[in-house]
Amino acid sequence: MTSLFYLIHINFVNNFIFLQPSSTAS
Repeated sequence: MTSLFYLIHINFVNNFIFLQPSSTAS
């Protein structure tokens, strides 16, 4: 259960972090 939560959190954070710099860099 913890692994799933961790994976979802990482995925969400990764998406947000990846979208932030991507939009700013462009």
